[in-house]
Amino acid sequence: MTMKKAMIITIGTGSGVDNGIAFSVRQQNPDLLCFIYSKESENTLEAVLTKLSKKREEVLLKQFDEINDVEILYQEYSKYIDQILRKGYSPNEVVADYTSGTKSMSSALVSSSIAKEIGVLSYVYGLRDEQGRVISNTERLSPLSPNAIFTEQKIKLFKHLFNRCQFDIAFELLKNTTIHHNFKDLTNFYLGLSKAYAEWDRFNFKQAAEQLNSLNIEIATQLQLKKVVENHKTKLHKLKQANEQVKLSEEDLTDLFSNALRRLEEGRYDDCGARLYRLVEMVAQIEFEKEFQMTTDKVNIDILPDSLRERFVANQQNQQVGLGLLDTFKVLNEKSENKRTKTFFTKFDDFKKLLYVRNHSRLAHGQTPITKESCQKLSSFVQEVFEIKDITDFPKLM
Repeated sequence: MTMKKAMIITIGTGSGVDNGIAFSVRQQNPDLLCFIYSKESENTLEAVLTKLSKKREEVLLKQFDEINDVEILYQEYSKYIDQILRKGYSPNEVVADYTSGTKSMSSALVSSSIAKEIGVLSYVYGLRDEQGRVISNTERLSPLSPNAIFTEQKIKLFKHLFNRCQFDIAFELLKNTTIHHNFKDLTNFYLGLSKAYAEWDRFNFKQAAEQLNSLNIEIATQLQLKKVVENHKTKLHKLKQANEQVKLSEEDLTDLFSNALRRLEEGRYDDCGARLYRLVEMVAQIEFEKEFQMTTDKVNIDILPDSLRERFVANQQNQQVGLGLLDTFKVLNEKSENKRTKTFFTKFDDFKKLLYVRNHSRLAHGQTPITKESCQKLSSFVQEVFEIKDITDFPKLM
């Protein structure tokens, strides 16, 4: 399918200008033409239209008599480009020719075209006479794709979003952008990278590992990311294995803690608080299974201390019960010498204050948003009490 094309051209004055413009139009062969002219350049426009009389393009004529104020011209020319786009042309299907017209007109057309991310900027050059005009039949076309500029701008914005953990938005930004061919490999690498860390942030370890494994290592090396990518492949492999075995591990703790810190960095404090609470719960589950070789959702009543056994027996028909976070720690504290549990209870008053904040948040049982300060206190508590050290830092793109 042949791509349609629109063309917007400034019309100036002077002998022979019409030849260069007609040459440019013939070379581009557009389906739609938009001529921008002033009262002073009406004769040039008529000469151009005469030379193109056998053509069947749709023609838009835009007379605008201001020819020197770049700011005014920029605003007006932007409107003309918008009109072309509303006719169903994509920016990549628009050519802007700035050969003719005043310097202000040319500057305004180039500026508005770049702002609208049009596909091609065009300029006609050739041998010039004593007055500096291009001699007829010596014309040559000099096209320039500003797409390289657009691509660099989008990659810069992508990096900003990626570094703020906005992986899905960063991915969509590049995915929906027309990429200059010089940046294809780099863009594909960044798309895979953002997809990998987006999946990792959603705890989809298998999909994240597949994305990291598919990355171009040569580009990772060039960007000085090879070491971190290889390290993260190893971590994901361990997380994936534990996930497949449906068994919590130390890697799960450090991963969840790292995830919570990213939510704190984003300013998503309720999400951070929910993850940190789940982490404390996860510690209790890991330590309980380590000490008693059973999970907290199927606990034999006979291992419970008397204070808990009486409460559960009164409401329980079976010989197994499920324990919540605090009950799990109580059993560990009374029935074992678990180090993490002992440390937890030395700081228990601090935890109760933080638990109150979490329980009254919207993601738990209340209406009060968790503050940044509360998240910072809870994260410090968790890291200190449970000795979480191997934090996973996602890469920051330079």
